[in-house]
Amino acid sequence: MKQNLLYISIIFLLVSCISDNYKSELLGNWYFYDIPESSKHLNVFKIHSDSIVINSIMGTTIAKWKATKKQILLYDFKGYPGDSKLTYDYKLKSNDRLEIKVYGDTIIEFKNIVKAQNAMDFLQKSMSLKIDLPNADKELIEIGNSPFIFTIYAGYDNGKLKFLTDNYENLSNLKKEISDFKEKFGPRPISKANFILIADKNIPNKKLDSLKKILNQTSIKRIFRAYKNDKIKYKNNLIWYGLVD
Repeated sequence: MKQNLLYISIIFLLVSCISDNYKSELLGNWYFYDIPESSKHLNVFKIHSDSIVINSIMGTTIAKWKATKKQILLYDFKGYPGDSKLTYDYKLKSNDRLEIKVYGDTIIEFKNIVKAQNAMDFLQKSMSLKIDLPNADKELIEIGNSPFIFTIYAGYDNGKLKFLTDNYENLSNLKKEISDFKEKFGPRPISKANFILIADKNIPNKKLDSLKKILNQTSIKRIFRAYKNDKIKYKNNLIWYGLVD
């Protein structure tokens, strides 16, 4: 009997160690957008050794968890409507990239989950751009992250200046992108649409002026530029604030 108990204890310890090994690879803050990503609602899994805190459009959920090589099991939920447990299939693509499949009435796949220190760090890693926003002394206007705002990113990749959109690594398809954007804009007049420029503070004004000339040739005429200040640092979300440029 004692021998059986010893075997059971050893097996339990081995299973626990294996789970802990897989868990250690997943610890940290993991950020990703809702699907469709055009909604721009940022979610985060804050994965601790004993719990996962999920901040999503549904609010905040806390759960205990276990891990195997391919699955994450969540249980003992607090703040989650309905389920007593959930199982996610996952694939760790690198130290800071993760894919998850969520099974329900339909299968939802999140393919661009990024391990990051905060929301702004997530943006830079997901875009592969260094963007340090300029500070502003003036009161900033809340621009938000509406799908009816067209975003342009301007930053550095290994020292090389790049201009990106949400879908392309340059502006060569900008005309088509604006045309597709206008269709999604629906019955609203395009005059209500805005560009938002997420640009590094070190970009020379001459380069930014050239960019603005390109943007002003489109049917979207108003350009906001995103700024930060002592209160707005984009650590928890990417709800943009800025000024008309």
